[in-house]
Amino acid sequence: MDRARASAIAQIERALRSTLDDITSRVRNGAGRSTVSELVRHARELAALLDQAVQRLDADADSESARRVAGDLVSHLRVLERDLANRSLQ
Repeated sequence: MDRARASAIAQIERALRSTLDDITSRVRNGAGRSTVSELVRHARELAALLDQAVQRLDADADSESARRVAGDLVSHLRVLERDLANRSLQ
């Protein structure tokens, strides 16, 4: 994987991780539904960008590692979305 592509992917990963942490923190602190919904929307956009970026990678060890990290972050987003949906039903 070339340095420019690796740097771009790392930047998206950091942004997504930060957004996921922000969602968790704001929910814990009682943020309003609209604020959390906007953050979730942003996280979905970042997850889509990350998915597109890793799909373009070659098949090498670094690329596989990037794919695993991307998959983990997307899974984290899905868990957060499920938890938020469950909270709204209560």
